[in-house]
Amino acid sequence: MFRSLCKNPLHVHWKSNVNTASNGHISVLQIVSVKSLSTLSKPTSKTLNYLIGTCGLSQDSAIKVASQINLNSTTKHSMVLQLFRDFGFSESDIAEIITRRPSLLLAKPYKTLKPKLEVFTDNGISNSDLGKIISLDPNILTTSLDRKIIPCMSLLKSFCKSSSSIIALITCKRGFWIFRRFSSTIGINIEALRKNGVPDTNISKLIMRKPGILSREAEEFQKVVEEVKEMGFDPNSPMFTHGVCAILGMKQNKWVSKVAVFKSFGLSDGEIHTLFVKQPMVMSPSEEKIRRALDFFLNKMKWSLDQILMNPVVLLLSEEKRVLPRCFIVEQLIREGFVKKVSFLKALTMAEDKFLSNFVLKYQEGIPGLLEMYQKKIGVL
Repeated sequence: MFRSLCKNPLHVHWKSNVNTASNGHISVLQIVSVKSLSTLSKPTSKTLNYLIGTCGLSQDSAIKVASQINLNSTTKHSMVLQLFRDFGFSESDIAEIITRRPSLLLAKPYKTLKPKLEVFTDNGISNSDLGKIISLDPNILTTSLDRKIIPCMSLLKSFCKSSSSIIALITCKRGFWIFRRFSSTIGINIEALRKNGVPDTNISKLIMRKPGILSREAEEFQKVVEEVKEMGFDPNSPMFTHGVCAILGMKQNKWVSKVAVFKSFGLSDGEIHTLFVKQPMVMSPSEEKIRRALDFFLNKMKWSLDQILMNPVVLLLSEEKRVLPRCFIVEQLIREGFVKKVSFLKALTMAEDKFLSNFVLKYQEGIPGLLEMYQKKIGVL
């Protein structure tokens, strides 16, 4: 299976499948047309004064926003602001929302915005939390209520056991993607994972980490899931969903290039297969980063291919922030005679606080300035 992947990489998996998110209620929000935007050469003083004095925007932000909208009548816009205040949004949250999505001032507050906000509060999200959440990504309020927000919230409730878990999901990086990119295929793709033995706990993590992956075309997603299973991934392991993401998240030409880099260092198809199944994220870095990591461990550190195959995680470590600084410290300790035999693997993979305690702070008296040397290497000083 993986041999064909290396030579003729997953022809079906890299099918062009751009999911264009539908905003649904964009027209309801009465967003200013492109034509009218182009005619706004100079913002009116009335608009600027309103944005600064009533919405709380800074002068620079107000000038930028005023170039996008023209507020002819402030009565309707004030109703939008009052709605946000009624929901407990802070003034700073409101200013951030208007700065990021000025067109919300043109929305129908009670017909369009209020029902969307109520979906979140009705599902246990407090008003103060909601203000912070919306300020991070106010585009959620341009998303279709019936086709995206409501069914997506229902889906999240089936995986997240508390409102705090839902908050954690939608406030993480790209969290709101699950709402904007929600489609009927998400439920189908989740069922495909379940049928292949992937536990809900791992599916929940996938929703938080890569929500866009679940929006892929159902047929394509199903084929990748089945092939990942055939490649030897354990459905109960988090590596299974990592494998699905690695394949679906990469274009064919990139995959071919990265396989070629591994082969240039002597790895066979079978060894690349082993490496990928053990740690699918090894295919995520750029070709140059993979090349530098392999060169460092195989040529400079004189590791064997077996050591790389047993510990593929080292290929994912930051060269500048971890590998080189820690190797420098360990080599200093060996050179000064403070340690004789050290597991570089252990030194590279242990948590930062433990490395500082075991390899830096412990030997500060014997090697003055050791901490400062390490901090300079990692870019702290």
